Amino acid sequence: MDSNQIEPEFTRLKCLLYQSYPDIKSLSWETINRGMVAKCPNILALIDLVLTFPAGSVEAERGFSQMGIVKNDWRSCLLDSNLSDLLMVLLETPEVGEFDPSEAIHLWNSAGSRARRPNYMEDAGDVEEEEEEDFVPDEELQQLEDKANDDLAFSMPDD
Repeated sequence: MDSNQIEPEFTRLKCLLYQSYPDIKSLSWETINRGMVAKCPNILALIDLVLTFPAGSVEAERGFSQMGIVKNDWRSCLLDSNLSDLLMVLLETPEVGEFDPSEAIHLWNSAGSRARRPNYMEDAGDVEEEEEEDFVPDEELQQLEDKANDDLAFSMPDD
């Protein structure tokens, strides 16, 4: 953007708009931008930039208020990335009462290299069969418990 061209382009843009469009009040920004970008690129880029500014500081104030709630004395050592993630969830997600978890549940169940609960809906009525399939003999159960205890003892530091 050439800042020296802003003022002459603004004058040119006004003249072109009044010549090309007799009813200027009915124009949309999209029409103006699309039709005049070749003739006045610098002023249109500046206007696009100005149109991105928020009308007020409410969002920024709300963000700082929520940050004060999240980063309290008990959480004063939060990493920037963790604080950012917590604020994103707090500011950008719907309230608990408005949230419909069905899409998230479906996404979680279907994600990954394999389905987490294949045949979930088909097996809903086959509770008795599941109990029989999940039965683990006492000897095998004892071996699993022993292995878990060995792993736990191996990972615990000595006193």
